[in-house]
Amino acid sequence: MTDVRRSINSRLAAWQLVRDEAGLRAPPPSKNLTLVCRSPGGRRVFVKAAEVWSDRGVAWEGRVLGELSAACRPDREGAWLPRVIHFDETQGLLALDWLAGAETLHAYHRRTRRFGAATARSAGQGIGALHRLTALDPNRFAALSGWASGTDFADRILWTSPATYAGLTVANAALFGAVQADPVALRALRQLRDKHSSREGGCLVHGDLRQANLVRVAKGGRTRLVFIDWELACWGDPARDVGSLTADYLLAWVCPESEAVALGRAPLRHFLRALMSAYRRARGETFPFEPGFGVRVIQWAGEALLRYADTRGREEAGPDARADRYSAWALELLDRPERWASDLLGARA
Repeated sequence: MTDVRRSINSRLAAWQLVRDEAGLRAPPPSKNLTLVCRSPGGRRVFVKAAEVWSDRGVAWEGRVLGELSAACRPDREGAWLPRVIHFDETQGLLALDWLAGAETLHAYHRRTRRFGAATARSAGQGIGALHRLTALDPNRFAALSGWASGTDFADRILWTSPATYAGLTVANAALFGAVQADPVALRALRQLRDKHSSREGGCLVHGDLRQANLVRVAKGGRTRLVFIDWELACWGDPARDVGSLTADYLLAWVCPESEAVALGRAPLRHFLRALMSAYRRARGETFPFEPGFGVRVIQWAGEALLRYADTRGREEAGPDARADRYSAWALELLDRPERWASDLLGARA
């Protein structure tokens, strides 16, 4: 047994948690070790643990959730967070309340094929509430910027080092070349990077907002959305979160996994406009929109599609049609954000 595993078992014993060996379906695969345990009272607890000491993601998530829980009550406004049961930052161990009957939005949409306005409004309201509540306390939340700045990908594109070039696959080299040959896209990425790195107009952003990290939980006759996996949270541009989620839904139109999960342009627009409207209302007058917010949302959606293309390029040995589709649409969004902001998000965005 490794020292890490031995330490995990020791900490679980100190917390009086016992691994649940019953026939409960295990959590999905993760870069972290994930366990389902039971407390002395029989309550299920979900435990995340870093597999290696150098992985600070779990420790960072625990810090972020601790600050959010202590500083504000977003659940009163529709933004629900996992409840922290135990947290050991030095060991990279985080125990969260088990979400019984939880289903990610990714699974929900594919199971039901429904992309209703009620779901969009719930997501928009939750994101807007979290952004507003943290923006109102910048001295506290702006300090949460050390783990993930969110500019690493733009840095690789804008200032590609010889070492980076040497490690590119054929697909990634083509991707980098296409972006670097597009001055409009490069300027947009530089502006996004500068905005995200600025404290002005910022808030705490989730950093990895997509359907897989929004979980539907039915309780007491009400369905709520819980925001999970805060390992990449940092202070930055609120448009990044909205753009990341926008890109995730945009893929169902421009590059669906299959015809069974394809989303038409009209229902996509209806969903995104409902999301943006609810998000705007949740931010309210105390954290109003800046001019050009919707344009930045579309630009961040383009940046997210570039990330998807980059990931696929690293995973595939040769050319990949899906990665090419991602990158083509990414450049379209970065080159013409005003058009797509008006088309997908509505004139007021």
